[in-house]
Amino acid sequence: MGIVVVWWLWMEAIGLAALPLAFRFFRRLPDRGYAFARPLGLLLTSYVLWLGCSLGFLRNSLGGALFSLAVVAVGSGVVYWRGRANGDAAAVATGDEGLWRWLRANGRVVLCVELLFAAALGLWALVRAFSPEITTVGGEKFMEIMYLNSIGRSAQFPPHDAWLSGYGISYYYFGYVMMAILTRLSGMAAHMTFNVGEALLFALTCTGAFGIVYNLVKKAEEARGTVGRRVAPLAFGFLGTVLVAVMGNLEGFLEVLYGARLLPSAFWRWLDIVNINLPFNPAVAPSLLPARDGWWWWRASRVINDLNPLGKPMGIEPIDEFPGFSFLLGDMHPHVLALPFVLLALAVALRALFEGDAGREGAVGDNGRGWKGWLAPVRRLSLLVPLCLGALGFLNTWDLLIYWLVFVVAYGLSALPAGNPGRRWSWPLLRDVGVTGGAVAILGVLFYLPFYVGFQSQAGGLLPTLYVGTRFRQYFVMFGPFLVAIGGLLASLAVRRWKEGLKRQLLGRWVRWTAVFVLVPLGAMLVLVLGMMLLPGGREFLEEIRRIPFVYQIVGEAAWPVVVGRLLLVKLRTWVMPLAVALMAGLGAAVVDIGLHPHPRPFPLRDGPGTGVSLGGRGKDTPSPQGGESRGEGGSALQFALLCGVVGLLLTLSVEFVYLVDVFQVRMNTVFKFYFQAWVLMAIASAFAVYWLGRRTGRGWKVVLAGFWLLFAMGMVYPLLGNASRAGNFQHAPTLDGTAYLASSQPDDYAAIAWLNEQVAGAPTLLEAPGSGGSSYVYEGRVSALTGLPTLVGWAGHEGQWRGSYDIQSARDPDIQTIYNTLDPQAAVALLKKYDVRYVYVGPLERSKYETRGLAKFEGFMDVVYRNGGVTIYGVRK
Repeated sequence: MGIVVVWWLWMEAIGLAALPLAFRFFRRLPDRGYAFARPLGLLLTSYVLWLGCSLGFLRNSLGGALFSLAVVAVGSGVVYWRGRANGDAAAVATGDEGLWRWLRANGRVVLCVELLFAAALGLWALVRAFSPEITTVGGEKFMEIMYLNSIGRSAQFPPHDAWLSGYGISYYYFGYVMMAILTRLSGMAAHMTFNVGEALLFALTCTGAFGIVYNLVKKAEEARGTVGRRVAPLAFGFLGTVLVAVMGNLEGFLEVLYGARLLPSAFWRWLDIVNINLPFNPAVAPSLLPARDGWWWWRASRVINDLNPLGKPMGIEPIDEFPGFSFLLGDMHPHVLALPFVLLALAVALRALFEGDAGREGAVGDNGRGWKGWLAPVRRLSLLVPLCLGALGFLNTWDLLIYWLVFVVAYGLSALPAGNPGRRWSWPLLRDVGVTGGAVAILGVLFYLPFYVGFQSQAGGLLPTLYVGTRFRQYFVMFGPFLVAIGGLLASLAVRRWKEGLKRQLLGRWVRWTAVFVLVPLGAMLVLVLGMMLLPGGREFLEEIRRIPFVYQIVGEAAWPVVVGRLLLVKLRTWVMPLAVALMAGLGAAVVDIGLHPHPRPFPLRDGPGTGVSLGGRGKDTPSPQGGESRGEGGSALQFALLCGVVGLLLTLSVEFVYLVDVFQVRMNTVFKFYFQAWVLMAIASAFAVYWLGRRTGRGWKVVLAGFWLLFAMGMVYPLLGNASRAGNFQHAPTLDGTAYLASSQPDDYAAIAWLNEQVAGAPTLLEAPGSGGSSYVYEGRVSALTGLPTLVGWAGHEGQWRGSYDIQSARDPDIQTIYNTLDPQAAVALLKKYDVRYVYVGPLERSKYETRGLAKFEGFMDVVYRNGGVTIYGVRK
């Protein structure tokens, strides 16, 4: 486990390098960005190296990595000391005398962040050591280790694609650059650091979630005047960590009930989650431990069971992963690689909102006229904002729009003081928010332009979700604890508004916002259908839908307006979920909307006299704890929690109406990507909601909290039992070597791959057997994946997904067959030169696929550079 200590030390160095910059950039946050220094430092270090290697100024080497870290450390120090020298308005307002004094005065939060990071890193490395295998199935680890090794062998960027020689990676690979940098700094091989990288992502996610919730609760506590040695911010910060990174959905608890047969078969048929909707197996005795099969925990990522118009399963289930499942599975996929930086983006949005508490430098409306007025928001914009938000496009492109929207709304709320209604829809305000949001979007793309220049995608636009829909019971299995917590928060706010005599305003805005959240996506869906009916290609696609047997039985040869009507009637069978979600999101938006209108009666944080300040504006007798204009007792923190909750709910609502087209032609991946981010946002909102509800008096709110904690306990069944099952109940010897299992299952390949990693420098092309028919999740491509040496074709199916077609791969298939099978050495040599092949790999897999005489010919015109019992590696003669 010494490698874990090495990674911890390097992350300490990276965090310390960025800490002065984080301290200044996040100066409005109570923790001054301490919880986000590590991801910020890792992002900036990786950015410097990536950009330098993309432009040819740096090499992807140990020296390049150290140089990049030094640039970040020097730049961080310069920004901090220049800020101190020029006089920091925030420091003057708060009496803050600098980083060192802040660290000494806030030792408790510093210690908590450090202990949380170290414990999470060590604990998850240990958990991963009991299931470290980098296998071909049960995830995409072969793909991920291929990317790590490819980047490690690439001197410049974009890195080469080891599964398609001659081409660069066509994927959002920034997260793999980060892991490759740490792999190089540690001096270990990627198959050793793969699982430590997973542990690092878990640890950074834990500290990021802690930081967001800590700052929200601390801000609310400061606004209440409770600034002593209270542990509430720390305690709820840890709750946020558990909700985001550890807790599972309710499927794990349901597995226990199913295995124990505590509920009748009719309930399981009604719930209709695949595998546990079947009759009980009489050959299996009831048990309190899930006993369906060794991978029962996989079902938690497929609880949504879409039905076709005939009420039968679609066959392709939407993916509903959540962070706890992803960490249990152990995939190093972009949605996991992006998690710490999603939380960093939320911190950037929170910073924007909190700046409204102390008064943004250069007030809205004082920007001047003409071009100076347009440029004023851009001049105020810190470049770290588009750097952090823009990185999401390179880490996991799906996330960029989501968190850009969160930032823009947070910025807009901060720019809209409720005490000045005249600015509500003023031109200077709209210009300020619009220009700032546009500048962040444009700069966020420009900063990562080399990536976009060569990026290809399978995305093919939006399509309407015509007849499938999510049943509320399955949606509750997915998000139950969050729905109760957020629902309780919204109810408490609505009740308070009601008691304040704002019944008409509350109901009116609730109805309007709910209508918006239902009618806008419904309108978008209908516009898409209309557009498809008007365009030839769209009509062809619609006719393909009609010819699906289960659709044809419903619609027959009816005209398409009639078809759409019939399919929408089918869709109405799942009306409960979208209506419930729209009502919750609408109530959240209504509460925020009312809070932005000044009204005579303040909105207190808790029941009782003398505690009131409105959600959107200050009470007339309430001082601002930070100077400038306060947004109320807990107001800005509450606004941000509501923003996270509403956006999370809307993400889950949107996939009921539209989905992004990919090679699967269903909403599977769209649900996956949106639900994953909805989990993060709703978890943050729920942690704050539990804090907020704990300050309420009244039996009703205690019942809500009791309901949340009961569902929380149910959700914790999944990580406890799931990780134990995944680790084989911790019965075998742990190891962090992800390829150790090959030593017994494929010993000849294992030894040959080790030799290639030790003896072959650079990235010469090596030929090995590809998968057949565009296959994926197969053993083919194992040498290129585990060494980073490019081959002609690896997992061709995945390459087709990444590049949007199978044209390149299909052209290479017959040439690979010819090289291995032909008896004509000249023909083989010509093709080897065509693809610049330096090595030909002949192992057990190749011997099972190709002709023996064809394989024997390599002895005549190539050198044997390596041979063991079952593997021969031939090298081109010089």
